[in-house]
Amino acid sequence: GAFSICVLSALLGIAMLTFADEFLNFAMLSIPVFMVFVNLPVLNYLGAVDLGSIANIFPVQASLSLIADSLVDSTHPTALSFLPVIIWPPLFYLLAFRLFNKKLIHH
Repeated sequence: GAFSICVLSALLGIAMLTFADEFLNFAMLSIPVFMVFVNLPVLNYLGAVDLGSIANIFPVQASLSLIADSLVDSTHPTALSFLPVIIWPPLFYLLAFRLFNKKLIHH
């Protein structure tokens, strides 16, 4: 779960890098995206906000579910937690690869 969050964040950072030409611009563009991408599922997990079933569309939510399942006395994590962890990283890789290729390599 933690590895998946790291991979997804790195790939999202590479994708956001293509929209900026200096660090401050990158920070101003990527901070709101990372806040929505990571903080909303964490706030949902902690009970500060209730996203209901919408929380399952966030890529980080499945990784948080895997981490949470490992901390409680459940014998097997749910299959619904593994499926998004397997699907989202390749999709983020394709997004980052295409944006990086299109905007930086072939520009």
